[in-house]
Amino acid sequence: MPRFQINQNQITNNNVIISGDDYKHIVKVLRFNVNDKIILFDNEGCEYVCVIKEVLHKELEAQIVNKYEVNRESNLNITLFQAITKGDKMDLIVQKA
Repeated sequence: MPRFQINQNQITNNNVIISGDDYKHIVKVLRFNVNDKIILFDNEGCEYVCVIKEVLHKELEAQIVNKYEVNRESNLNITLFQAITKGDKMDLIVQKA
């Protein structure tokens, strides 16, 4: 199921309004319609399972069916050791790390 990022200000009374590029992708590219399910997520670690209720000309309205908090951070602590290298190789190593 596709996931799309939203802002908290898009949520009102258990409904979400989606417009712009996400609207175009959902309706025009994926060809989702009324009663299809999508997953939305915000910057605060919450995911919302939603059902599309209405598709308008430039926006769609989805109803939140389920809300749950997700922690996507790994429990592993990683320590990386690297010897100092010559030239521009160190820049590449830091970039890839």
